[in-house]
Amino acid sequence: MRRTARSPAGRVLHAGTEALFAALDVGSRLLLYAGLLALAGFFVLLLLVWLVPRSGGGAYERARWRCVPLEVRGRAYFVPLDGHVTRVLDLKGGSGEFVCEVLDGSLPPGMELRCEPGSAWVEGSAQGWGWYEARIRVTDTGCSPFQSRTVRVRFRVGA
Repeated sequence: MRRTARSPAGRVLHAGTEALFAALDVGSRLLLYAGLLALAGFFVLLLLVWLVPRSGGGAYERARWRCVPLEVRGRAYFVPLDGHVTRVLDLKGGSGEFVCEVLDGSLPPGMELRCEPGSAWVEGSAQGWGWYEARIRVTDTGCSPFQSRTVRVRFRVGA
């Protein structure tokens, strides 16, 4: 048979519960409550992690394929003759995974187009005087579907 008693608040306590809480001081009781809350939070988080993939991928999956529109701006660059220079293309938006190519026209002799995650640039040592114009396509391969933009870039090589 279980023994019961009444607490000062009028609650009925079983002997096991009364003995447990009577042995704990206030700090230990708070620590016990905090542990129980953390355990309950863990189970809620576990439930959410289990449910999200089953509900159409969740917000993370939908946002992963939604990219900021890619913007590429053309401009004219001055390049000194026989000096190593780097000219960064104006790119905004996209996922940062870019592939670049020269469609038509030409870069100054001695300079080449480079593309790495997050940026694109033209670098090298220009070898010939004059004006050069190239049409460059930048494709963002990190978005689905791919975004592709074309820009016309001009270079003036000289002193």
